[in-house]
Amino acid sequence: MVSAADAKGWAFENLQGLWAPLTTPFTEDFQIDEEGFRSNVRHVMKLGIDGIYWGGVLSEPWSLSHEERKRGLEILVDEVRSRLPIYAYPVDHSISETIKLSKHAESMGIDFIMVNCPFEHVKTKEQIFRFFEILAQNTNIAICMYNTPHSGYILQPDLISKIAEIPAVCGIKDIIPDRNHTLRVFGKIGKDIVMMAPEEYDTLWFMQKCTSKTFISATSNYLMQVPEWKPIREYWDLALSGNLEKAQQVFDSLDNTRNLRKKIYEVYYKNETWASTHPLASIKFWEDYLGMSGGQVKPPLTGLTSSQKEELQNWLDNSELRKYRMLPITLES
Repeated sequence: MVSAADAKGWAFENLQGLWAPLTTPFTEDFQIDEEGFRSNVRHVMKLGIDGIYWGGVLSEPWSLSHEERKRGLEILVDEVRSRLPIYAYPVDHSISETIKLSKHAESMGIDFIMVNCPFEHVKTKEQIFRFFEILAQNTNIAICMYNTPHSGYILQPDLISKIAEIPAVCGIKDIIPDRNHTLRVFGKIGKDIVMMAPEEYDTLWFMQKCTSKTFISATSNYLMQVPEWKPIREYWDLALSGNLEKAQQVFDSLDNTRNLRKKIYEVYYKNETWASTHPLASIKFWEDYLGMSGGQVKPPLTGLTSSQKEELQNWLDNSELRKYRMLPITLES
């Protein structure tokens, strides 16, 4: 665990590279599929990633009890066995419950927590700052901000800068799809905390315009590569070594797969989508395609229809991933 006092210094040394935010595989009766979860952890560790994340939006925390959220972290810690740093997501509508989940993460040795403002009741600058301040005052763990449309409130640069002054706050995952916003935020906090590249498709741009001292925590790190073929790892390392021309070539070779992933994420930023109101069902189908344990989403989220599965499978079959497709997938509604 990284203490609040050590947070900022630790982050500039360690909060870098490719991180994998994991989903939650479920059994037929919607319990956490522990073996499937462990299998996914082992799979992503073969990709040469630099850290692992579980508990956030991709993990469907809204449908998990607090005990399940705690158990998921315990499984992750047990499987990783200190070989990689881990961060967790403890956010709850209640600040007291957020503190409890954060303290559980502390007790498990989790390196840091990622926090966005709560989804409903915290909607002014003063309330949002107070939420982060109270959490920091009542825990002793490093905190990374999460600026996301999920929360219903997009943090602006001035507020981000103010929150960054809290000693425990050491980084920000800012996924707002606006490069001007990204540049404004980095101009405010780039020397004080670590800022994540907004998305995989922004990585090389961010490394050149802002800093190479960054990290990317996104499903791209395991949906767009496999243990036998790791192009994101390749272009990341090339860019860090200064070979930007070759890095760009490898980056560009992923365009088909990159555009497909963008398509299933459009629901976050547009009013229309080809599949459902959330990309999780598509992400989990994609995991199944690559031999991971994806499976079903938990109600009230809805899965893909047979025709949607068939369409997504066809798209994947026409991407760079076709040769890594696992056993045929049964297209059932």
